[in-house]
Amino acid sequence: MSGHDKRLLVLGTGFAALGVLRGLTRRDLLDRLEVLFVSSSGSFEYLPSAPELVSDKVTREEIRRDLSHALKMLGAELVRARATELQLEDRRVALETGEVLDYDYLAVGIGARPWMPPGGLPSSATTTYRVDDTLRFRQLLSEASGGTVLIVGAGLTGVEVAGEVVDLGERLGVDYRVTIVEKLERAAPCMGNARAGELAKSFLESRGIKFILGRGVERMEDGRAILEGGEELEFEAAAWTAGVVPPEPVERLPRKYKRGRFMAVDEYMRVIGAQGAYAAGDCVHLEVGGRWAAKMAEEAMFQGETIAENIWRELKGLPLRCHKIRFSVQSPRCLVSLGAGRAVLAYGKRIALLGRFPYMLKKRIERRFMAELDELLGRLPGSSARERQG
Repeated sequence: MSGHDKRLLVLGTGFAALGVLRGLTRRDLLDRLEVLFVSSSGSFEYLPSAPELVSDKVTREEIRRDLSHALKMLGAELVRARATELQLEDRRVALETGEVLDYDYLAVGIGARPWMPPGGLPSSATTTYRVDDTLRFRQLLSEASGGTVLIVGAGLTGVEVAGEVVDLGERLGVDYRVTIVEKLERAAPCMGNARAGELAKSFLESRGIKFILGRGVERMEDGRAILEGGEELEFEAAAWTAGVVPPEPVERLPRKYKRGRFMAVDEYMRVIGAQGAYAAGDCVHLEVGGRWAAKMAEEAMFQGETIAENIWRELKGLPLRCHKIRFSVQSPRCLVSLGAGRAVLAYGKRIALLGRFPYMLKKRIERRFMAELDELLGRLPGSSARERQG
C-alpha cells in the first residue's frame, strides 16, 4: 500500500469530502495513510453560488477548483472515476471502470442527485443541482429570448434561480415571465422559518414572479408541464429544482445500512453496521440528540471534519468524538439570495431579515470560503481568480 499501513478512500470532491481533507491536513494524516479521492470530475464546486451563474454575476472559474494537482502535492491520489457500488461487508468499492478498490477506512461524501419526474425532463428543461446543469439552464434562457420560464420547486435553489432569471432579463432587456410551481402550500426556502419564506415570496412577487402553490408537476413534456389536477403550463425554458434523492450507490445498499432512503450514520458519523465506513453530507440521515442535520453545504463540511478527526482517534486508540450538528432542521440558519442585490436571512424559526445586508453577508462568506480553500490547496496568496485557475 505505497509504504502506508492503511488506506482511506474518500468518495466525492464536494463539501463533505473537502471537510475530510481539511481534517486530514489538520491531523497530519496524509503522511500516515494512503489516501485516495475517488471522483469523476476531480473538481470542487461552490454550489451555494451556482444560481448566480444564471445572471452572469459569477463565472464557472470563480466557483470551481480543480483538485488534482493540489491533492498530489498534499500527498493524496485522485482516482478519476465514479463509484458504482459500495461493498461495505467486504470493505470494497466498485468503480465504473470495472476496478475494485479495497479500504481500511471509507468516507462516503457523494452527495445526492435530483429527484426526477416520471419520464425525465425534455430538452427544454434541466436541473440546476450542479454547475454544468445551471450553465445548461443559462443556455436555454439564451435560446428562449424571453417568454415564460418555469421553475419547479420553491426551495432554496428554486427561489434563488428565479431571482437570477429576473436579473438577467433586466440586464439584457428581455421579458422573462417567471412562474414557480411548488407542491407544498407555501414557499419554504428556509426550512421551517415561515416568516423568512413569506418575506422571500412577497419580494419575488413584487418583481413580477408568479407562484402556484399546493400542486406538484406530474410530468414534463417539451415546452409543457402537466400539474396535479390536469392543468397544463407552457414554457420556453424550465429549471427543475424539486428536491433530491440518494445517489445510485446508496440506493442499491441493503436496507440495514439505511434510514429511510439515505445512509444511516451514528453520532460519530460511522455508517451503522459497517466496519471502517463513515459517511457525510447529502447522502446521509444524521440524528443526534433528537436533532436532524440539515442537508446544507456548511453542515456537510463539518461532518467531513468529524470523520477525519475520528479516524485519527481510532488510529490513536482514543475515544471517538460525537459530531455536533451546527445546521439542523429544527433550528434553520441560511442565507437565500433573491436577485436585485437582496437576500433573506433566517436564524432559527422566528428571526428573519430581508435586504441588502444579508446579500452582502452571503457574498462575504463566499469570498472568504474560496480564499480559505485556495490557501488549503496551496495556491499563491493574492493571485487573481484567473491566475488561481492556471
